Amino acid sequence: MVEQRTREIGIRKVFGANENVIVRLISKDFLILIAIAIIIAVPVAYYLMTNWLKNYVYQTNIGLILVLLAALLTIIITFITISYKAYQAAVMNPASSIKTE
Repeated sequence: MVEQRTREIGIRKVFGANENVIVRLISKDFLILIAIAIIIAVPVAYYLMTNWLKNYVYQTNIGLILVLLAALLTIIITFITISYKAYQAAVMNPASSIKTE
């Protein structure tokens, strides 16, 4: 996505956008998609794991806290990765990014 939007990022930099604005712009889109995926996946994962663990002789329960911590870890890793790539695009020379097309 960052590679596809290099021209837009270059134009925004020419008009005065700083790195924080560009990182926020790109990160927001991905975090919304990750939040939607987590909203769908957490109840399904909790239900499937609970039913799967009931089949064992030594039964254990998986806590909802554990599933929510996994979701939070996913959001943190995604944010770090996307922010790094967006920052790389934000510090790139705007003249070279506009020339790419």
